[in-house]
Amino acid sequence: MKTEDIPIEEYERVELDKIPQTNILKANDEYFATETDDKTGGLIINFQQKDGRIVTQKYGKISGRKLIEALEKLGLKDTEELQKAWYQYKLTTMRSGYPRYIPTKIIKKEVTV
Repeated sequence: MKTEDIPIEEYERVELDKIPQTNILKANDEYFATETDDKTGGLIINFQQKDGRIVTQKYGKISGRKLIEALEKLGLKDTEELQKAWYQYKLTTMRSGYPRYIPTKIIKKEVTV
């Protein structure tokens, strides 16, 4: 990674115990974390709220399946499409682990010039 591509700016994060049940979010970036001895792996997405604060969500085996189902309902084929629009998300309880934000509808598509 080139030095100019290394992130140095910290964003104000929303504590997980304070996130609302529904939220309007746009994905900022995503990456895949590999599983280790003490942590599960999965897709990690940093979402931005309208107020600029960041909510980070990790989608593993169970929540990943729910995310795929939601993307298919919205007609999306790639999670990167979540970076191109504001979506409404619902905090959804999973069979195990923490609840995760799952997209329910598009709010506003970004205009590209």
